[in-house]
Amino acid sequence: MEPSIDFTLFQPQALLSTHIQGLWVASTSLNQQPLTRWLYGDAGSGIIFNLTSDIELAGVTHSPGVILQPVSTQAQTISLAPGSQLVGVRFHPGAALGVLTVFADRSLVFEQQGQHFLALNSLFNDLSKAGGHYAKIVIIYRWLHQLLDAAKSPPRFIDPST
Repeated sequence: MEPSIDFTLFQPQALLSTHIQGLWVASTSLNQQPLTRWLYGDAGSGIIFNLTSDIELAGVTHSPGVILQPVSTQAQTISLAPGSQLVGVRFHPGAALGVLTVFADRSLVFEQQGQHFLALNSLFNDLSKAGGHYAKIVIIYRWLHQLLDAAKSPPRFIDPST
């Protein structure tokens, strides 16, 4: 069996569409070989919620957790182990800084401290418990909607459990 990715992409409308290119969920089967695919540069940045196992992005291994992706203008590879589960947000070019108030010039793993970690850890836990791809997209959509709705005041992270 050739390795494959079960991939779901949602392109938001209205409020989210001004900042977000897409919300996505990807998973691989436990019964397959590891796989490597190309991610193409789009001048945007993103967040990856790596829910299950180590992944490799552009030659750097990342354990499960929340990874802020820098602006990418060049293609890079992603390698996934069997049973990988990822949830992601892809921002329009220049939009992430206004939403997250964090800038990264390289892949940045959120450390287990501070306000960013607390909000994202709660979201990570909710995503980890969610059943299927669409349930995960609904969770991330609602969190982003709260976040952008609150952006009318100075941007900050919103705890998705509130």
